[in-house]
Amino acid sequence: MCINYAACRNKKKEMKEKAAEANSETALFQRDELEINLEEKSAELQCLEEKVAAMQDAHKKMAEEARRTQEELARARHEAAKTAEANERLEAEAAKAKQEAESAHAAKVAALENDSSQPVIDDLGRQLREARDECAELEVQKANLKELLDEAGEDYTEKLEEAEALAQKLKEADKQVGINV
Repeated sequence: MCINYAACRNKKKEMKEKAAEANSETALFQRDELEINLEEKSAELQCLEEKVAAMQDAHKKMAEEARRTQEELARARHEAAKTAEANERLEAEAAKAKQEAESAHAAKVAALENDSSQPVIDDLGRQLREARDECAELEVQKANLKELLDEAGEDYTEKLEEAEALAQKLKEADKQVGINV
């Protein structure tokens, strides 16, 4: 205990100053910690915003690629349909030409049986060669169209697979964007 009032007062004043100084240091330390935490959170937020922006860009690119693939797929389908129609038309023409050639041949054979003249035989031979040439030409066209149809089918299948793969990537990107936003 203080005997002297002035000494007690001075001692109390010193104790108050030390306590105030200690409180000030604690407050400064806490403020520094809060500022550091704020900087860390700001950096984390910026990183997350960059990730979201990158995912959004990737999503847009995948959506555009899916749209282009869908357009190419539609074109391939259209080409396949046109090729199939042309193939059917050529098959019908070939069948008609073959039937006409067979009819002409049968008529000439019947005429020959009734009248055996060399000019009729020569004419029949010529017509038969022409019909065979026409049939061969139609078969070549048919084979070419079949090849085109097969290629269009392969393109269609390939584009369909690409579209499905892009759709899957798009779903995954949507999930990631939904999870990370």
